[in-house]
Order: sequence, then C-alpha cells, then structure tokens
Amino acid sequence: MFRYSRKLRVSTNGVLQIVDPDIGDLSFLQSIDPDYRIKTALLPGFTTPRFLLAMVKKTPLLKEKLPYMTKDALEEIHEKILKEITKADSQTLTNDDASLLDIKIELARRELMKCESNYVAEDVV
Repeated sequence: MFRYSRKLRVSTNGVLQIVDPDIGDLSFLQSIDPDYRIKTALLPGFTTPRFLLAMVKKTPLLKEKLPYMTKDALEEIHEKILKEITKADSQTLTNDDASLLDIKIELARRELMKCESNYVAEDVV
C-alpha cells in the first residue's frame, strides 16, 4: 500500500527519527545507514492517540442516561474529563458505563440533529 507521507522528527540530540516506518522503507534506510534498525519502543514525547483514550476513559455516567442529559451538562463533563486525561486508564468498562467516546458521540448526534432540523425547516419555506 502506498503512503503519501512519512512522519519525521528530529530529537533534542539531533537524531532524525522516522515514526511508524513502512517495512518497504527498510532496505532504502539501510542503504543510507547500514546500522539502521526499526525499533518497536514508543518514542518519548508521543502519547496514546486521543481516540483510544476516549474509548477507555470511564465516566461517572451510564450510556442509557446520555440522551436525557442537557447539552450543557454533557459538555461540562466532557471538558472536565478532557482535562484529567494524561494516559490510558486501566479501568474496565462494563456495557452500561459511558466512556468519554460515548459522550462525544452523543454530543455529535445532537449537533447533527440540529443540522437536520434546520435543513427541513428551510425546505418547507
């Protein structure tokens, strides 16, 4: 599969780091530097993707209650939890627990409902 871009960064000591290299890049990189090896360790300064954090971040809410909460209440909890996130939690979610991602989905659903109702109102006029 062809990738259009590479993720590169220069470390504080001036070393060029290629983040998530493609296995097809290995022979090219070794032709430049015969000692080049792909490391599987996480690079310092990189964090877990926010999407994955949102999936596992437990909230004090139950999924079934989300549709009945006000938008302001959902946004308040959403902002509070975003400030708390520093790393993936090892909490175990049950099927009833709402994750941060569940709150994001509910807020997005409400925004889409507003768009749909605005569209319908304009069509009628």
